[in-house]
Amino acid sequence: MAKRPERVVVVTGEGIAVGSPDRCDLLLGLQTRAETPGAALEAVTAAATAVLAAVKKAGVPESDLHTSGLAVHEWQKPGQPDTAGYVADYALTVADRPVDSAGQILTVATGASGDALRVNSLRLRFSEPGALHREARRRAVDDARNRAEDLAMAGGIRLGTIGVRLPQSDASRLLSSTR
Repeated sequence: MAKRPERVVVVTGEGIAVGSPDRCDLLLGLQTRAETPGAALEAVTAAATAVLAAVKKAGVPESDLHTSGLAVHEWQKPGQPDTAGYVADYALTVADRPVDSAGQILTVATGASGDALRVNSLRLRFSEPGALHREARRRAVDDARNRAEDLAMAGGIRLGTIGVRLPQSDASRLLSSTR
């Protein structure tokens, strides 16, 4: 007697875990203008030196401070073809800080550099995302199980053993919440 082909129900589940990020990276910029490239570079270097000293004094270790860019370029007044001066840009990353320290870091950096400071970005993250990933995966499996049971019931079949396949990228997603 021929073996009956196994009937299979394939579903995808989604799981989301929500948490409050506890770490951040501050991506700061400093920008100065001057009549010559050398003067612009000198001014942005002085501003960067002052910011670095201030954030170190505020408790940020040197290992968490990273220069991520330096540029000097011409500056023109709108509608005028001639060079009006030069702009120097310095990019600084203050890495892996507690979220609740971001305000203090920005305050001391602004105090040290004044109008030269730009906040380019604040990246929020989790220091220990493992528990949130596990929760998201558990919810994804529960969601898939519920979908499979609904389909099996609608098709008049009994649901058998459940197999789980996760893509290499891992389907769990983390969402940050500000509370």
